[in-house]
Amino acid sequence: MESNLTEEDVYWGMLLGLAEMIECGVTTVADHYFFMNQEAKAVIESGIRANLAWAVFGHQGEAGLKHTVEFIKKWHGAAEGRILAWLGPHAPYTTTPDFLRLVALKACELGVGIHIHVSETIDQVRNSLRDYAMTPVKLLQQVGILNHPTLLGHCSFATDEDIEIIRRYPAGIAQAPKTYMKHGVGLAPVVKFLKKGIPVGLASDGAASNNTLDILEQLRLMVLSQRVYLQDPLALPLGELLDMVFHGGARVSGFGQDIGDLRPGKLADIALLRQDGLQNFPCFNPAVNLVFSVNSSQFDTVICNGKVLMHKRELKTIDKERVKREISNRLKRITQRVKGKRIAFYPS
Repeated sequence: MESNLTEEDVYWGMLLGLAEMIECGVTTVADHYFFMNQEAKAVIESGIRANLAWAVFGHQGEAGLKHTVEFIKKWHGAAEGRILAWLGPHAPYTTTPDFLRLVALKACELGVGIHIHVSETIDQVRNSLRDYAMTPVKLLQQVGILNHPTLLGHCSFATDEDIEIIRRYPAGIAQAPKTYMKHGVGLAPVVKFLKKGIPVGLASDGAASNNTLDILEQLRLMVLSQRVYLQDPLALPLGELLDMVFHGGARVSGFGQDIGDLRPGKLADIALLRQDGLQNFPCFNPAVNLVFSVNSSQFDTVICNGKVLMHKRELKTIDKERVKREISNRLKRITQRVKGKRIAFYPS
């Protein structure tokens, strides 16, 4: 169905996603997709902060990479610094080592980071060992990708050796536990990542694999799934968890020096949350409530870069009803399946 998308579809789809995220208290997102000029346009209008990467596949060759380079030159640092533009090779299993080496060279030339999916499933790791005699993470090290700031999408099946590699480079990992649980692919060793000092940020992975963009839901599932995974009720204690959510998310997204704290000198990205719901009463510890009790409908006000994006649950920068109409008018066409028509082949 991706092959049905037009540039304008992506613009409206991005606005829909941004509207939902703002309602869920999110001020910053990293996205990796197609027609990224349209996504950048939506980001500017919405007022949110974003790290954007134009996804490219190995079979597209240098011509495909050219789109990404042009996008970066146009948008990196735009919107008062709210937009970072990075390179976006899809994954080691949809590219080649030579293509990834070219991406690493471009990252050096442009002075930007790289957003890539890696080790999402155990089969991806097995296939990489079969084809290259090394894991996907080791491959990224060999071709020079990890020499640059790198956002590693998922990395759920990183080996102990992989973890030792990642910790030596300017890389962070995006984790979307609901996606892994929904699809039954297995959980990542998140506690190991954190013990080695690797930044971890919460991700939603998009509505296609997750159904919502509710980051509080991911937060809750993160701690609960890790405690089941490790059979340890003390795994991810509150302070460590919240440090991951705020500082980890800031570092993984590439904005780590500017956001993640409420303190002088940091950018004014703030979400105000009501805690007067019955599920929050009585409130002994607001931080515990945030993790285990609060729902995203309790976000009252969201501010990004000092600009109010939502106040008293009313979106100030996005016409939500118009977005819903535009999306509804496109659904029939977008959801057609045309035999043999596709953007890329994804190994099972």
